[in-house]
Amino acid sequence: MRAQTAPQTTDSLRWVVALLALLGAATLPAQETDAGPQRFVRVKVDTANLRARPSPKAEKVRDAYENEPLHVVGRQGRWLEVRDVTGEAAWIYAPLTDGRPAVVVVRDVVNVREGPGTGHPIAFTAERSVNLLVLDRAGRWLHVQHEVGEGWLHDSLVWGPP
Repeated sequence: MRAQTAPQTTDSLRWVVALLALLGAATLPAQETDAGPQRFVRVKVDTANLRARPSPKAEKVRDAYENEPLHVVGRQGRWLEVRDVTGEAAWIYAPLTDGRPAVVVVRDVVNVREGPGTGHPIAFTAERSVNLLVLDRAGRWLHVQHEVGEGWLHDSLVWGPP
């Protein structure tokens, strides 16, 4: 009788382990980059190719530029499937990105201020599609950096990570 009980226990144990593994996998983040779980990445090089498929030989969809935020929706090996501010889907080679927060201006012209609030003087202006590196946050105000300087703008004026 013991010889028959051991295999049943082993089979039951295998099912329990398999079920727990499946349940555990369901709770893991859908996407990961080298920096860990990510919803957004930014382009960390001057220019990167966005491609139609996850291959260096795939058709180039367009160029992506330094500090451009991209929403990660999938991963295949070292390639990330991403969507840009327009919702266009493409693939980017993951080593060309990192997890530092960045945003893109979505209004025609925005004021970037010397402090977090409309009472602060304007440091510079940024036009639609300008990419900005996020240095800090104070409530809904983002401390950003561009090649012309640093300043603060309201998060309703940009698209990128929450």
